[in-house]
Amino acid sequence: MQSLTARLTALAVRPWLLAFSLVLLHLGLLQGVTTPVGRGLIVGHLGAVLLWQPLVRQDRTLGAGALLAGALIVACLGMFMSWGLALLWMLVLAGLIGAELFRHPEGRVRLSFWCAEAYLIIALVSLTLPQLLPADEHPASLLGTAAAWCAPLLLIMVPALARRLGRTRQQMALDFVGGLVIVLVLSGVLLGALALMFVSNLEYIPALLQALAIMAVSLLLLGWAWSPGQGAGLSLAIARHALSGGAPFNQWLDEVARLAAEDTDAEVLMEGAVTRMLSWPGVDGVDWRVIVEGTKRVGFVGRLAARRSRLQHGELEIGVHTRYELAPMHLWQMDLMVRLLSEFHAAKEQSRRLQSISYLRAVYETGARMTHEVKNLLQSIDTLCFAIGQAERDGRSEALQGLLSRQLPVISQRLHEALERIRQPAAADVREGDALQWWTAVQERLADARLFFVLDGEAAGTVLPVLLFDTVADNVVRNALDKDDSEGKALRIVVTLKVGDGACALQVKDNGMPLEAERAELLFIRPLPSDRGLGIGLYQAYRLAESLDYRLALTSNVRGNVRFELSRVGLERSLIVQ
Repeated sequence: MQSLTARLTALAVRPWLLAFSLVLLHLGLLQGVTTPVGRGLIVGHLGAVLLWQPLVRQDRTLGAGALLAGALIVACLGMFMSWGLALLWMLVLAGLIGAELFRHPEGRVRLSFWCAEAYLIIALVSLTLPQLLPADEHPASLLGTAAAWCAPLLLIMVPALARRLGRTRQQMALDFVGGLVIVLVLSGVLLGALALMFVSNLEYIPALLQALAIMAVSLLLLGWAWSPGQGAGLSLAIARHALSGGAPFNQWLDEVARLAAEDTDAEVLMEGAVTRMLSWPGVDGVDWRVIVEGTKRVGFVGRLAARRSRLQHGELEIGVHTRYELAPMHLWQMDLMVRLLSEFHAAKEQSRRLQSISYLRAVYETGARMTHEVKNLLQSIDTLCFAIGQAERDGRSEALQGLLSRQLPVISQRLHEALERIRQPAAADVREGDALQWWTAVQERLADARLFFVLDGEAAGTVLPVLLFDTVADNVVRNALDKDDSEGKALRIVVTLKVGDGACALQVKDNGMPLEAERAELLFIRPLPSDRGLGIGLYQAYRLAESLDYRLALTSNVRGNVRFELSRVGLERSLIVQ
């Protein structure tokens, strides 16, 4: 039994099996499908077609029930075979061969199936359809004779051209649309010929030729209208309608995309999107449930209906209320809509969270900036208290009064400015002062044995942004003073104010250890916390300098020469000498 099955399987993949089945069909048509011999040949033809057919995989094992059903169908067709039934069967076979034809890319294989298709067409119009006409309407016998002897020549080309087909036919799906088109065209030609015969009183061959001409012109016009490039683009319209299933899918997508682009929150987007679902045919109401940060949010629009279709994607669940069961195409589209809506809702929620994070970051930066400003002021007050103690011990009351009269207003002014600068500083928020007065005040405020102050240029009459220079000087000098002595050498910090072209530049240089390369690259990009502080000072000083058209940069970062420079943009080369 297994050897017989193997032989039949090997036989089925040979291309001449189709030709053999068509030969049996041809002999049956010549003998007459209503005669016993003709019916026997037709039964053999049906069995050969069942072996060749591409619908069921040839390596699939069929049960006894399927085999019995197939044998019963073949026997019934053989017993009740007529010319009308033969005509219908040949149309079905033409469609089956057409479905097999369009799936093969090889030219020789396609040509072999075209030969089989051509034989069926000739047999239909020459041997089968004339038998259905009245006796006085039969065409000349020459047509049947020519078809009987010439049509089989096409069957010889079927195995000759498709000898390399082998088992590869199972690797591709059948093109049932192509087969259906062939069946419809053949049916149109045959029925058109019959209609022209009885309506216009034409003979069979002229009616057949006119039907062929009408079908050819119709196909040419349809082909022109089908092309999206040269014709009316009928294929695009049909494809769009088939994909949308007649529902306003594109309009819904456009409206939801517009809602998402607007500055609306996630709840407004959700309500607007589900409200627009009510325009779909058959949709009476829509409810939704979404979980956001552990909180369930629900809503409903429309009215309740008999059926509810549940669609879910992620944390979003939507129920569609309809009067009847939705078509699979509409369910697929709505599932896609729910997926898109879930992504839009998640994007809106993410945007809201990012706004909250940005707000918290602004609060953090403001608080850190204020903390740093207060710390600098406290250091200045500590230095002033130390100077007061030294002056009291030395009995220099006049010097003490002068120091207090100069420094206390400056500290008070800086404290007020720090309180006013909770928002992002701008150029208008920064007071400009005399450069010489600022230079004298900074020397008194930052007095230290390791600090050396150098004035390069004439500072009298020149102004500078006091807050910016105070912030940079305090932060850079304090950071330098926090360094340990380098290689046992005494730490030396040189603060230089260079004046020229009506502008000032500040340079702070020390002989300590350089910054790490990774920290130096990120120094002014973001805050860099350390063991001594939050790392917000230089970051805020850099942003303040940018807002005032100044540039703060680390121009040297080598051992023994760590240099920071603050200068107005465009005047670096003229003021700072490397």
